[in-house]
Amino acid sequence: MGIRHAVANFYQLVGSKYVEAKLDEALYNECCQEAMKRGFPMDGEYSIRPYMAIGVATFWHCYAYLPDRATKMWICLYTALHICTDDRVNRGHNTGNLYYFHERFLNCQPQGDPGLQALDTLLRETHHHYPPPVSNLIITSTLDFASALLLELDTKDMQV
Repeated sequence: MGIRHAVANFYQLVGSKYVEAKLDEALYNECCQEAMKRGFPMDGEYSIRPYMAIGVATFWHCYAYLPDRATKMWICLYTALHICTDDRVNRGHNTGNLYYFHERFLNCQPQGDPGLQALDTLLRETHHHYPPPVSNLIITSTLDFASALLLELDTKDMQV
């Protein structure tokens, strides 16, 4: 049984109807164009393209009410980059640069990884989209996310 089937069964159990979400192709294309315009990796080893649909879907279902186009693009890209970073760690890709993400971010140094560099760039723009308390929480949460990924990596083979 697949995830879609399990979700449909759950909705049926609670008396709701499962409706398959359609991807907003126009928004997807716009987000991809924005990523390319910014020089974010859209092809090759560090490509965020496979994660863009998730960024668009997350935005569309959670933040569609936001009026500002720049913030919409920021959310789509931020979500895609987070999922890409998590997926790269879980798939065993080269994660050496992740160990230096905090240090390089705090010292405004290049990240050494195009995906992490893109995430760094977006974090530095957070204050353009949110008031100080919110932008502070987004930035610290992202740094905590990177730390959690490193803990996951460093403890995966530990005995409990």
